[in-house]
Amino acid sequence: MQPILAQVIAAICRERDQRFKDTLPLVQQLLFDYGEHDLANRLYAETPLDVPFEVVADMFVLVLRGGNEGCSDAIGRSMRSWMRQAADGRKLSIAMRVQQETRSATSGRHHRLSNVRRLLKVLGMNVVALALLAGAHAQNRRTSDARHEQFLQKLSAAAIERTHHTVRYDPGYMPIAYPGGDVPPESGVCTDEVIRAYRALGIDLQKEVHEDMAANFSAYPSKTIWRLDHPDHNIDHRRVPNLMGFFHRKGETLPITTRAADYHPGDLVTWDLGRGLAHIGMVVDSRAAGGRFMVVHNIGQGPRLEDVLFDWKITGHYRYFGPSAAPGR
Repeated sequence: MQPILAQVIAAICRERDQRFKDTLPLVQQLLFDYGEHDLANRLYAETPLDVPFEVVADMFVLVLRGGNEGCSDAIGRSMRSWMRQAADGRKLSIAMRVQQETRSATSGRHHRLSNVRRLLKVLGMNVVALALLAGAHAQNRRTSDARHEQFLQKLSAAAIERTHHTVRYDPGYMPIAYPGGDVPPESGVCTDEVIRAYRALGIDLQKEVHEDMAANFSAYPSKTIWRLDHPDHNIDHRRVPNLMGFFHRKGETLPITTRAADYHPGDLVTWDLGRGLAHIGMVVDSRAAGGRFMVVHNIGQGPRLEDVLFDWKITGHYRYFGPSAAPGR
């Protein structure tokens, strides 16, 4: 990212509730440095994804306001393309925000109406079509969110159901079938409770972990920790560091915080117990006396439902919806 782009983004973040009086001169410099060709796509590509889409949209609105007709045309072509494709939710959100900002500019500014109309024309905004696109995108997102929430509730229930089983803690290595293999149901470790909860929903972590390790062995710690040079479907998925690598690669890696409100039913948490011992459990939909969600885990006495979220140092916080939701699938 060029320094001028970083300066513009920082200025917008500072002045979002003002009139961008300090930002506009920086935008002029940005236009001079970047030029008109494919402007929106180049700015988008260089802007980090952790910059809120509203800030990126404000930048484009300021470019429209401060640029010449060539710059406006460049932004407009990109916006039309983003809305036609509607494949990237972030880009679509930015285009919608630009449309909203340019439309709101008409309120109380009738003397600038011709300029606003020019912007709307440049953007090629068919309001009906945009509304349909926005509605479809919002509906898809709501549907996806609802499916994910339903999945997490089922996963939480499956983990809680595991607490009704008697399991002897046994970390020993043993050959098991593949796929769908498991150690004897009366034995297991912390990872086996996660594996069994997912299997209750039709997701075979043994298979998923083994396939990804077979294709990307160097991305996992098996060689550095256990001196292995190939995957082993009997044990790989039963090791916490491997599950951490898998969930990071194929699921969502969430922030590690000390706020109980940041942990939700279905979330997977890993801990450092000290002396090189790693542990894993699942946050479930059952609250402790203090109000926070409890955890199902097996730390030596079989699957238990306990208020232990912050009892040890948290090393990982993940959410995994299964192979169909993994990146690239």
